[in-house]
Amino acid sequence: NKISNGQFLENLTNLNSLYLGNNQISDVRFLEKLTTLNSVDLSNNQISDVSFLEKLPALHKIVLTNNQLADLLPLRYFFEKKRMQVVWKYPYDTSDGEINVKDNPFSNPPTAIVEQGNDAILEYFRQKETAGSKPLLEAKMVLLGDGRAGKTSLACRMLGKELPRQEDRTQGVDIVIGEYSFPVEEGDFVLHIWDFAGQDKYKPLHQFFYTEGAVYVMVADSGNAQTDFADWFETAEMFGGEGSPLLVALNEFREGMGIGNFDEEKWRKQFPKLIKEVRLVNLLSQKGFPELEKDIRHLANQLPHTRTEYPANWANIRSELDRRRNENYISLPEYLNICRQFDLPERESALILSGILHRIGVCLHYQKNELLRLHVILKNEWATAAVYKILEDRTVAEEKKGFFDWSDLRRIWSDDSYQDMQPQLLALMCEFKMAYPLPKPNEFVTPPLLPPAPPQDWDFPTGEAIEVRVEYEFLPKALMTQFIVSRHPDIDRGRTLVWREGVVLRWSTDTLAQVSKIKSRGRDALQIQAIGSERRGLLTAILKTLRDLHNEYRGIRAHEIVPCSCEGCRTEKNPQHYFDFKNLSNRLEKGRRVVECDQSLEEVDLLKILGNLLLFEHLGVGEAVVLAKSEKPVQKSGITEEMVSTIREKLKKDKLEEALAYLETHAPTESILLQAQITRSAKNTQQGLDSTEQDSAIRQRTIRAILAWLENE
Repeated sequence: NKISNGQFLENLTNLNSLYLGNNQISDVRFLEKLTTLNSVDLSNNQISDVSFLEKLPALHKIVLTNNQLADLLPLRYFFEKKRMQVVWKYPYDTSDGEINVKDNPFSNPPTAIVEQGNDAILEYFRQKETAGSKPLLEAKMVLLGDGRAGKTSLACRMLGKELPRQEDRTQGVDIVIGEYSFPVEEGDFVLHIWDFAGQDKYKPLHQFFYTEGAVYVMVADSGNAQTDFADWFETAEMFGGEGSPLLVALNEFREGMGIGNFDEEKWRKQFPKLIKEVRLVNLLSQKGFPELEKDIRHLANQLPHTRTEYPANWANIRSELDRRRNENYISLPEYLNICRQFDLPERESALILSGILHRIGVCLHYQKNELLRLHVILKNEWATAAVYKILEDRTVAEEKKGFFDWSDLRRIWSDDSYQDMQPQLLALMCEFKMAYPLPKPNEFVTPPLLPPAPPQDWDFPTGEAIEVRVEYEFLPKALMTQFIVSRHPDIDRGRTLVWREGVVLRWSTDTLAQVSKIKSRGRDALQIQAIGSERRGLLTAILKTLRDLHNEYRGIRAHEIVPCSCEGCRTEKNPQHYFDFKNLSNRLEKGRRVVECDQSLEEVDLLKILGNLLLFEHLGVGEAVVLAKSEKPVQKSGITEEMVSTIREKLKKDKLEEALAYLETHAPTESILLQAQITRSAKNTQQGLDSTEQDSAIRQRTIRAILAWLENE
């Protein structure tokens, strides 16, 4: 609909539930008279003020996604007094007791805090009230573009450094090159400059540095006709969103080259909200550089989040962590001590803050990982540089084709800055979805280095297969790697039937699926094919995993399509037609039962098309279509009571290594990381680097982790 004024509803005072989504409503104060409302959906409107909602105390489900809300404070009654949960999810996933505020331009608190949920939100308001607040006045500048285009030269010009030499070519992420500051009305504005290598194998990690609310500068060699502008622009738009401006700097390597084949009119038309300025520069002679520098300052100063008020003690802690960046990492007790020094003494409050700082990219602190929670990584690029060392290693990349073991890690991470953190760095690779363990102890795989094609002895089996495709207007480089790692326990042939652009997952003797990158109707796509008795469950699990991964990309545009099952398509009398999954779902919800094939013009039953492909919690005419939340469990280890008893007996006798060896067969991921921790601690003890008491503490912590895992089993 196109409703802009809903005052005609104000007399429906006995209304319990109201849906006004997908309209053009900006003023909803008329709702304050509907005091019996317990559920309201106002998604996809133009609402900026919801203060009136406090007059509707019966509400226990509120959907406000994709509006213009900047301040969460008017909803405090609901998430503090009524203890409703603030969530950031798709509207149709909202449950009773939730306030869904996805895709709103929040500044109080900032979006990164809102996404963390109630604890972080309430802590933000509490600390602002007790410690005061001050503006951020800092932002990130991300340099995009191919290698040798002049990105590092631009950074050096801004920082007053000498231009790089040929041998200084950026590898991976070249740390935070520096902090560029300039005066603004409120004080000094700091711009953190990041530079990246352009090769594809590094791109899966770049996403950890591409953020919303940054200034993106695309540097291109004006004489290089092969520059893939579309790829870089799509990347900036996907990760930066509408709040991140992009400047294009066309770098002349020789005077008079001009802008080359860059079609400014075409690119501005294709990316009207993204591209703000296009400048021709010569970074050697500095022609055009002063104008480019002025543009960068102006756009950075206009970023809305830079004026966001943070609690003063949070800002001071953040500054102290930044001051200590060159230490690379600190222990959790050290971090907690810093928080105490800056008026944040409560452990829970300090951990909420570290979670927020992790979310906005200031540091890395994986609190749910037993190994990684013990350290706060202050220098993110120190950790990612360790990953780049794996990707750059000739033995792993060329000889082993992406497979590696602990002997490789000890060799690659042998310098002093990494030697004592090898288990943590491996755990970090897994958290980054850049590696996964094999069932055989101490062996791993990093998907970006796998061969591009499937093994020669593999063909998808013949039989009654079902298929779903996901087409992308722009397919993120990292997505397949992330998917492979996310589903690695299911990978066939002992987790080795995998290649760079595809993977085979097996659930049982007769049920397997292949997920592979293809071209579909002119777009990059992932094709999902499944056969076997549990094929619908496996296909559903795969689709839900992809949806979860899509949530990590703000600007992703993915289209799920399903094959038509009419006679003409089944018998190949006509070309196979595909329906848009969202369109079919919408038809069912609006009461439609059939749809017409565009090729054969036959009518097809919607319930049969979808019901024969996937598992649903709700699938019926006139109701919301919801995929089943519970997927078929990953094959259990088969651990028995007798095995549990055996492991516990070994632990009682302090035979930890024997217990770990016994556990490896049934839970290789946990046992490998725990074993690495024990091995490192024992080695350090022999070298006199750790005390016996510390070694004992780590062993006891490991024993507790194993016992907790057994309890869950």
